[in-house]
Amino acid sequence: MNSKTKANVTEAQVKDLIKKVMPQKPGISAVYCLNGGMFNISYKLEFIDQSAVVIKIGTPRDVELLSYEKQMMSTELKIHHLIEHKTTVPLPRILYIDQSRQMIPYEFFIMESLEGKPLNEIETKSTEDIHSIGKELARSMAEIHQIKGAFYGYEIMKDDLMGKSYYQAFCHMVDRVIYDGNRKNVQLPISPEKIRDIIQNHQRVFENCGDPVLVHFDLWEGNLFVKSSKKGPLQLEALIDFERGFFGDPAAEIIHISGLINLDDSPWFFQEYNRHASTPLKWDRKTQTRSKIFWMYLLLICYVECFYRDVNGSFEDQKQWSSQELLKVVQVLNR
Repeated sequence: MNSKTKANVTEAQVKDLIKKVMPQKPGISAVYCLNGGMFNISYKLEFIDQSAVVIKIGTPRDVELLSYEKQMMSTELKIHHLIEHKTTVPLPRILYIDQSRQMIPYEFFIMESLEGKPLNEIETKSTEDIHSIGKELARSMAEIHQIKGAFYGYEIMKDDLMGKSYYQAFCHMVDRVIYDGNRKNVQLPISPEKIRDIIQNHQRVFENCGDPVLVHFDLWEGNLFVKSSKKGPLQLEALIDFERGFFGDPAAEIIHISGLINLDDSPWFFQEYNRHASTPLKWDRKTQTRSKIFWMYLLLICYVECFYRDVNGSFEDQKQWSSQELLKVVQVLNR
């Protein structure tokens, strides 16, 4: 998707860059722009020896970003490092990092290319596939959630979040998105006052959530790489894209995976999660409500970011969809 946040680089520039930083590699046989992302731009490069890498290129220096998006690549690399060294969660290995903006006017890093595909590109998924991927995803989530933080919320907002309760930190996160909307004179589908009232009315669901733990907060199907097995169902190959992570509670993770797994009818998912979790997750009313509140927060982001990224209507569909979904979840939370 065309976005103002994507770097303006050509395939020829990417080829030259790879040759400079990875001179030991053989000749490049093919270059593909990966169009799945909406924030950064990525290219896959294949070499004549059948090996491949992916280069992820950050945003232009002068592009306007949402508050939580600042230093996004640094956030992604930090979280990637934490998960790589503190868990057994499968993820692509990073091969090279350059945040100097000297070789090109953008930050970038290079990682190994995965064998499989994003789950959203798999047209037909059997019940066995979903169960296999879901069990591995539950284990991976449980391991990530064992990484504890010193505060609730985003690393970029650390100075404002230290010492705040979960509820206070979440309110600050929401206020920053509202502030970002105000900077662009965005007319939200629901007033900021109503959003704050809904969160205040559900303040109690943020009590007794335990210590802040790392959450990926972007585990939709496009960030789950899967591959075929010689015998049996699809397997989870790796998780990718950690830049939206923050410290919260596991309920913030549920909103993405509920599109893949019907959690109300899948007790096996929580059973598998709790087998590996340091703190069991109960799919009770409080957790379900927090999940819906985080869904409201994500939809608010999805709506506001359109006004920062849109190029000639490229985000019009997202704007309409997020507006409709935001009104739906607000109606649910108001019951």
